[in-house]
Amino acid sequence: MKCVIKNCDKKTYCKNLCSRHYQIQHFGGIEEYRKYIREQHYKHRAKRLKHARDRYKNNISVRQQLGISRHERYKSDRLLVLQYYSKSVIPKCINCGFSDIRGLSLDHINNDGAQLKKTGIGNSRTLAEYLIKNDFPKNIQVLCANCNTIKEMDRRETEFNMRNSSIM
Repeated sequence: MKCVIKNCDKKTYCKNLCSRHYQIQHFGGIEEYRKYIREQHYKHRAKRLKHARDRYKNNISVRQQLGISRHERYKSDRLLVLQYYSKSVIPKCINCGFSDIRGLSLDHINNDGAQLKKTGIGNSRTLAEYLIKNDFPKNIQVLCANCNTIKEMDRRETEFNMRNSSIM
């Protein structure tokens, strides 16, 4: 049998009502029922958190395996992207030739990185995944941190000069 409440297709629990509608009726309305649910939630919160911590603590091998694989995948994806855009097995900056992978970054040639961030691709991990999935778009280049900073400073200076010249 189904619940007698309109648009409820759940099985009956008691008095031709599903368990939720029965509890709402038992507590004297939806607000009282919600209040009871909130009280129970907070009453047993510490017990739930302790259980979750214990489960996480006791499963160290799986936790470490997941963490390492995720990090290793990110490192391999980043290396692949850097190699592709620097057109070399050893990634390097296209301006100065700097090749320490820790100091290399991906730069948007047309300064359109803000538009990409609006789509949810906001950090280097998601950017690397995005570039691989989209067959390495052509609007990216590899720059070292110094060259990237210099390019950004030049862009801001040019933007500032353009704004000031249009005002005068």
